[in-house]
Amino acid sequence: MKNLRNGIILGTIALLLAYARADALDSHLALTNAALVVSVNTSNATLSVLDRRTGRLWTQRASKAEVAVTEARLASNQIDLELRHVPSGLALNARIVLEAAEPEFTLALLEQAPCPARCVILIPSPARRRIGWWCR
Repeated sequence: MKNLRNGIILGTIALLLAYARADALDSHLALTNAALVVSVNTSNATLSVLDRRTGRLWTQRASKAEVAVTEARLASNQIDLELRHVPSGLALNARIVLEAAEPEFTLALLEQAPCPARCVILIPSPARRRIGWWCR
């Protein structure tokens, strides 16, 4: 019964966060260079990467709403994200930086206060496409 109650509470929080930010944010932000297009879907906090040289697209699969984007800002070569880890309530800051002349980008969680004891934040690895990523 406790798990059901917690699931309902977390679902409600995720829904309220989604409604609160739905009109305030662009649904997609993208960075582009000669080799890559890296985009963020702010409605479900997922990334997509298009290799312009080969036409190959990698897209992160949306999962249950554990992370919500509360703010997103686009600069010339970076996207700054303010995130909320729904299960713990932890506020996070992340930055995606696309290298101007290389087919490379980084996604980094910026310095934060220590995570609570039972806080696990999973960011899927592109090399493990079956866990959160798919390719077409």
